[in-house]
Amino acid sequence: MNFTETNPIELGDIDETRHVFGYEVGRDPQGILWNTEYFISTREDFRRRRNNRYNSFRNTVDVLKLEDQCSKTNNQYFNFIENHLIQSEFSHFQLRNNVQCLGQDDIFMKTFRNDLTNYNPISYEKKKVLNPRFTAVSFYVLGENVVVGGMEGELIFCDKNGNVKFDKEIGDGSSKITNSCAMFIEGGEMSIITYNNDKKIRIISPETQEVKLTIGFDECVNHGTLSCDKKTIVACLDSVEDQIIDKMTGEVVGKTSGHSDFSFSAAWDPSSDYYFATGNQDHSVIVWDLRTGPRYSPLYVLKGQLSAALCVKYSSNGKYLAFAETADYITIIDKKDYKQRQVIDYFGEISGFDFCEDAENSTSIFLALADSKYSSLVELRENKAYDYLV
Repeated sequence: MNFTETNPIELGDIDETRHVFGYEVGRDPQGILWNTEYFISTREDFRRRRNNRYNSFRNTVDVLKLEDQCSKTNNQYFNFIENHLIQSEFSHFQLRNNVQCLGQDDIFMKTFRNDLTNYNPISYEKKKVLNPRFTAVSFYVLGENVVVGGMEGELIFCDKNGNVKFDKEIGDGSSKITNSCAMFIEGGEMSIITYNNDKKIRIISPETQEVKLTIGFDECVNHGTLSCDKKTIVACLDSVEDQIIDKMTGEVVGKTSGHSDFSFSAAWDPSSDYYFATGNQDHSVIVWDLRTGPRYSPLYVLKGQLSAALCVKYSSNGKYLAFAETADYITIIDKKDYKQRQVIDYFGEISGFDFCEDAENSTSIFLALADSKYSSLVELRENKAYDYLV
């Protein structure tokens, strides 16, 4: 993080003397020594200056006109557990989906330098899975399979040990970033889906490397999400309108109306056939209902605190919706009441986050902070007692 008054917060190289630590009363979770000779500012003063001076990138100058009916931001749905000293990283300022949790002991994340790393937050063991030949900007893990996307339209398909099955370029034209990639299983067959800067969505067979479906657009495709029944794709474009596509035909069947800038993250509610959310550079997340198309209007509007909402996700049990901003803030919503939030702030550019549910049906969040000195993976855990207080 770049602790100047603008976006970077240069404090020198990462401090390897810091260690993994849990909660201690009076101790800063990131190990920042506020109001000392090491950092001559209180946390409150620096937060105020940071909020006033942080510059969040916008593609448009239009102001979001929608209102957020937020009534409370200090709920305690999740508690801080540990700060894991791992050098989180991202490679593109608009692509911040660089953490995926497969289990409490099985986290994949982008780390310094350009590594895809498997981290166990229980044993603290780190394993480099892959250091691709290209600058990696996206990845996804499903079962024993991994897919990684690159800055020039590259796509690697490998196993969790980094054994490459294919390595190819899929984009066309001068700008072809594989902005997002994922895998899904339908009818017992696995497919890869990619969202590229060459204005195309592709569905690819990892077995034959054949492109089974190509969907073209007039704008770059930044991200997308597939409905639970695998029939519908929500595509985030370089447009104020997100598009809803019939996956079988590739036809656009609807468009959203409400955002004032470009979206870079989308998520489908796993507990619903109809709800999905989009995160946007206009500093908001909007929840939509598929049944209200073809011209979709917002169901819920959730505004951020500081910057673009570039990573939005639901917990796999469908209880929580959360979004991380470009820097500092993560907002958590218990879907019982969209007007109430838990807003948590740290300091640093955010690489990504993900939810994780364990065998006891307890939910955790792992949030990656990318910074030259205070890079880490913050672990939060659901406060079960809070269910009885709200």
